[in-house]
Amino acid sequence: MARQILPLFVLILVLGSCATGKRALEQGNYYEAVTQAIERLRQNPDSKKATATLRDGYSLATKYYTDQITVANNSSDPFRYESIMNSYGSLNALYEAIQRCPACQKIIPNAREYTRQYEQVRMQAAEARYNAAMASLDENNRERSKDAYWNFDRVEQILPGFRDARERREQALDYASLHVVVDVAPVPGRYELSNEFFANKVFQAIDGPAVNRFVRFYSVGEADRLRLDDPDHVLVMQFDDFVVGETHTNRSTETFSRDSVNTGSVKVNGETVPVYSTVEARLSVFTRTVVSRGLLDMRVYDGNTRRVLMQQKMPGEFAWSTQWARYQGDERALNGDQKDLCDLDEAFPPSPQQMFIEFTRPIYDQAVGHIRRFYANY
Repeated sequence: MARQILPLFVLILVLGSCATGKRALEQGNYYEAVTQAIERLRQNPDSKKATATLRDGYSLATKYYTDQITVANNSSDPFRYESIMNSYGSLNALYEAIQRCPACQKIIPNAREYTRQYEQVRMQAAEARYNAAMASLDENNRERSKDAYWNFDRVEQILPGFRDARERREQALDYASLHVVVDVAPVPGRYELSNEFFANKVFQAIDGPAVNRFVRFYSVGEADRLRLDDPDHVLVMQFDDFVVGETHTNRSTETFSRDSVNTGSVKVNGETVPVYSTVEARLSVFTRTVVSRGLLDMRVYDGNTRRVLMQQKMPGEFAWSTQWARYQGDERALNGDQKDLCDLDEAFPPSPQQMFIEFTRPIYDQAVGHIRRFYANY
């Protein structure tokens, strides 16, 4: 069976690599038909099927794209030049592919390129987008400024460096953006803890367009430096109802025994005979758990009215524990794990600062999730 499967698999690969474009031509995919035929003729300049496909396909592709250009020219769509540009681009791509194939040049000796037409209509396409963007640019209307941003961005895609589109795009982005100051309140001084790790993690997650291209977040320090006195929103996060280092110690004691343990020897009729008996050990296992937990209160205020737009409370907890044991009696009554536990000493818990960081990790995930969902559609 394996000997039959392998040649069939190889045959499929060969047939796939020998596509002449005939099927694509029959399906009306003229561009694909021509490019497949050209590729086949590069490999086999004498391919009759590819020759026929290229001859017929190029004629049909040229007619199709020129008809598309005529339709677009007669349209009232202000952005019709982009459709025309794309049609000329496809015709130029076919022309360049034929020029890189000697056999194809003989089959289509009069292939035509439209570079001048393409560049002219590209300029018109960029001009149309630029004009639409300038008409939408409005410092007092976020939605119109969003339209302006996307149109300026399209200008940069069509014709990079066109006029001042790049600078105008940044201006439109500023007009379209919601400016949010994020205030992560400090931890109460009595704990001597820093929330810097938590605040940095939150800012890393929401910085840039990850949440929403049109929402910009600023720390309090950044807002002061930029003189952002009237933000659209103020997002306040503060920890309340939390404890760091709550300690619980538990001790459990149990007696273990083991039978048939060699505990010595005796003389019997002049011979030394081993003595087997039951041994016992009283094992005390100590477990110390240090818990840190807290609640983050997050609120979003309207920058002008101070109305609460969103409020969420998010809990977090981290429990650190250590275990060790001591015994009295005969060690041979214990198993391997119990002996290993007796070899351990009580471990010291992480620092309060580290415990604070650990219990804020699950809160961070919740906070970032709420922020992303809340601002996703602004």
